[in-house]
Amino acid sequence: MPEFTIEAITRIAETIQGTCKSLDQVLQEEFGDDSLTIEQVPIALLYHLDSITMECQTCNWWCEAGEIDEDGNCDYCRG
Repeated sequence: MPEFTIEAITRIAETIQGTCKSLDQVLQEEFGDDSLTIEQVPIALLYHLDSITMECQTCNWWCEAGEIDEDGNCDYCRG
């Protein structure tokens, strides 16, 4: 199992932002392990990821966390 660190999660957040990739896909690419899933990431690090970037629940675009409203929509989908 890879070592999940704040630095690694920050890299993942920067990689996924501006895409519609799945978090599992980016984790697998980052660590070179096709069996990795989001369930293996410690919850504290998922909170760190959410402080940087979040996925729009409507269009699945990853954008800056501050662009997501309380309903999980990005600026584009909200407007």
